[in-house]
Amino acid sequence: MSNGLHNGLYNGLFPGLQNGLFENEHYLDAIDYDLLNIYDATKIVDATQKRASKFLVYNYKKYGLWNRTIALYPMIGGTANAHKFNWKDPRDLDVAYRLVYGGSLLHSATGMKGNAAGFADTKLAPSAALSLNDAHLSFYAGTAGGLSSFEMGAGGAGGPYTMLQLKYLNGWFYGDINQTAEDGILNPYKYGLFTASRTASNDKKLYGQGQVLLNGTFASTSLTSRTIYILADNNNGTTSFYSARECRFASIGYGLTPAQAFLQFQIVQGYQSILGRQVY
Repeated sequence: MSNGLHNGLYNGLFPGLQNGLFENEHYLDAIDYDLLNIYDATKIVDATQKRASKFLVYNYKKYGLWNRTIALYPMIGGTANAHKFNWKDPRDLDVAYRLVYGGSLLHSATGMKGNAAGFADTKLAPSAALSLNDAHLSFYAGTAGGLSSFEMGAGGAGGPYTMLQLKYLNGWFYGDINQTAEDGILNPYKYGLFTASRTASNDKKLYGQGQVLLNGTFASTSLTSRTIYILADNNNGTTSFYSARECRFASIGYGLTPAQAFLQFQIVQGYQSILGRQVY
């Protein structure tokens, strides 16, 4: 499935496909030192996993998303050690935003699955690493979750909040970026890629599968000093709202425009497809 994957599966599958995206795999022969550092940290040796990794990194760089990302967790390799590294800085250090696990999580070839007591601390505090009006959170859900769970989150007492709460079983998707007042929208998707993004003080968007679901207008207020958790909420230092979903990709970074969010979805969906774990 070399060129056939990208020319056949993706071209025409999603409306508005970026011309040239997924068009070929000449990047497989290129040397990328970021990838070499990633392989050294994660110990990825499987040919399909390497191909998917090259696909993700190459297209993220080609389409300008690499520099819009501060922390990137593609959840590949099937082990807790492989999943913990931030691909933008794959050092085993808190300052590199590698994950530190609390409780127990299930790690497999399809991703990192939560439960009633497990979470992953990114060690990334919005007040230290994010911009008030230029930030995003993304989470690729491979399975459904329960009511009121947080897929990613951090907040102080009474706010501000920076979080993703998919809440499909309750019908609504909430995503806050450095704000105290919450806004959400009925979520038409059960799984897949979800993003909350802010590009201005009064411009916050919620994306599902690369499409704009909500044009939010609640203003940003401030940046929490609590670190962002994955598969739970860091609620002013207390872990709560555990998610049972399976995380197959997560990212934290600068704000994404609708065009950038659509490209992100295309690339992440292609990455998941190479691994045979895409949804929809």
